[in-house]
Amino acid sequence: MNQSSGEAHLLFSEGGDCLRKQEPFARILGLAYYDGVTSGVAESATSSACYRLKMLDELPDWDEGNDIRIFSLALLPAGSLDRIVEVCPDREHARWPVWVPSWRFDSESAQQSAEREVQSVLDNAAPPHMVMATDAGLRTIMASRQVTEEDLVKVSDWLAFLGLAGLRSTRHA
Repeated sequence: MNQSSGEAHLLFSEGGDCLRKQEPFARILGLAYYDGVTSGVAESATSSACYRLKMLDELPDWDEGNDIRIFSLALLPAGSLDRIVEVCPDREHARWPVWVPSWRFDSESAQQSAEREVQSVLDNAAPPHMVMATDAGLRTIMASRQVTEEDLVKVSDWLAFLGLAGLRSTRHA
């Protein structure tokens, strides 16, 4: 059962404005990583709301390492992050606020079981309802906006969509 949209808006206003731009997430579990988390699950710092994160675009900063990443957020049931942590190897060594577990298991069957559980949790996500521009470490939200399923298909310039048109992504350089 998904949380009501009212609880989700403890991090974002009805208009899509982020209510906590600095350190918006208490914990982030990275499921994919490339110079920073590219997909995963995040838990709000202000409520029990959990979100599925997927990177849509990025503006890399090769010189300074100050990448800007665009993520979609889809609401997950409360406790989703903990359900995934329970099947991660070396969970007793998790380091927060951002943890990317080493996906090494004692057997192929243990890995397959963990992957099924992770997918089961992710399958409970609502459709993405928000996009945000953030630093690669997901510590600062620079811009956010509500999104529809149609936007997710049609938008080609996420920076412009978020009002950051002066910047250019790798897809739009």
